[in-house]
Amino acid sequence: MGDRILVTGSGGTVGRALVTSLAAAGLPVVAGISRPEATGPADVETRLCNFGDPVGMAEAMAGVDRLFLLTPFVPAMATQVAAGLNAAKVAGVDFVLRLSAFGAGDAHVFGGQMAALDGRLAQSGLPHAVIRPNSFMQNMITFQGAAIRSHRAFWLPEADGAISQIDVADIAAAATAILADPARHLGRAYDLTGPRAVTHDEVAAMIGAAIGETVTYHPVAPADARAGMKAAGIDDWTIDLLLSLSAYVRAGAAARVTGEVERLTGRPPRDFADFALENAGAWR
Repeated sequence: MGDRILVTGSGGTVGRALVTSLAAAGLPVVAGISRPEATGPADVETRLCNFGDPVGMAEAMAGVDRLFLLTPFVPAMATQVAAGLNAAKVAGVDFVLRLSAFGAGDAHVFGGQMAALDGRLAQSGLPHAVIRPNSFMQNMITFQGAAIRSHRAFWLPEADGAISQIDVADIAAAATAILADPARHLGRAYDLTGPRAVTHDEVAAMIGAAIGETVTYHPVAPADARAGMKAAGIDDWTIDLLLSLSAYVRAGAAARVTGEVERLTGRPPRDFADFALENAGAWR
């Protein structure tokens, strides 16, 4: 079967959604897993993709025509991106779609790092495109879910900044459209957002309406957030990255809305109110 697509990071939120979306679209997909004991979606071929093993990475890409390059946000991500691109060249991959981040190139720590990695892809000589999604709606479950369930509240150092949050399913749908017809997207970078920007107070109200309880957002000072993360054992690199993103939100830069999801998929992205209703059980 031609045009086989390898998705690295398929065990994560975006990767798993993309593998499911590609399979549903009838596209031949391979789920790249990071550990031998990990599992991918049912009925999908899996291959071990260890960025620290160049030979193994090239073997994982054997017979692959298109690559979705997703690397975790860790200090070694530059090395991992380089390893993925080198393996793609060795394997003769025809097209690479990289998961970057909203605000890549903007004047904050995370944006600068993402821009540098996007630049490395551009310099690789491989046919490529980039998607840059804004903050995931799922983060309100993954990172704030426990606090909302326990305290009916969540705390962030983002003041009244608004974010055009996006459902991961919409990221997967946009990526599927690109991977299905990469020739139309060569060299392009797409900023992916939800349909509107919402503040954390508005998010709290929508979650509260979905679960029938009052949910409250408490803004905290960046210094207090740093101290709390430090006490929780989070490393300095991650703390700096997270606080950089929070500063970006406070400055209003994360509120920008684009129409890229609808242009790529033919339908508007999901609103947070609908996401909250569908996922209410995650906060109860």
